[in-house]
Amino acid sequence: METLFEQLQLLDWWAVLIILVVIIPLWIFKKPIGELLKKIKFKKSVKTRDVQQLKYHDFFNVLDEVKQKVGLIDFSKDGETNVLKTWMMVKLIELKMDSIKLAFNTFISDKDLINDSPEVFKYKMGKCLNDLVDEYNLEAIKQFKMKGVDDEDARYFVNAYESYRDTIVQSFIGRLDSISLSTRYDDNYDRLLAALEVSTLAMEVIPRDIRSVYMIINGRHDKYIID
Repeated sequence: METLFEQLQLLDWWAVLIILVVIIPLWIFKKPIGELLKKIKFKKSVKTRDVQQLKYHDFFNVLDEVKQKVGLIDFSKDGETNVLKTWMMVKLIELKMDSIKLAFNTFISDKDLINDSPEVFKYKMGKCLNDLVDEYNLEAIKQFKMKGVDDEDARYFVNAYESYRDTIVQSFIGRLDSISLSTRYDDNYDRLLAALEVSTLAMEVIPRDIRSVYMIINGRHDKYIID
């Protein structure tokens, strides 16, 4: 200690001041300062994660798998198959999956998304979902009518599907709202990742439910003959 004191006496006053004010406190508090720097480094690395990489999330593969599985479902009843009704169900799901893929890709492509507030993130996510539902339903009705189905029957088919799935969809939307506003996530990368995980589960159950939806739709489409 005496040796250190003697060495300090040999230094200029400003050098001694730096040692007392800066170097010694840094040495004393080196552990908490080190932990703080690690946290800052971690947060920085989180913020620099590329949201665009989420375009390769397994969610998008699941959308394609759902289309394939629905296309292979046997919709026959008592050995008979309503060709038009089967086509309508398969086409509706194809349009739904394609619309979802496009909407989520567009959502992820938003350059401002990573910096949006949770409220803005929630708004954009909600708009994305509402717009895509309207899109694929209107396109489905259009294509059904092109096959000779009248407007009332076309809308009945689409509404019957949406009505059957309504409970699941509302639960799904509620979960996404919760994710959007939750403070447990560090940033919108984590929010979007969680949203994609939830969305994947919601898509995976569609093939399981489709046959049930098909069976509860009444026989009003039996009168149509498809080429």
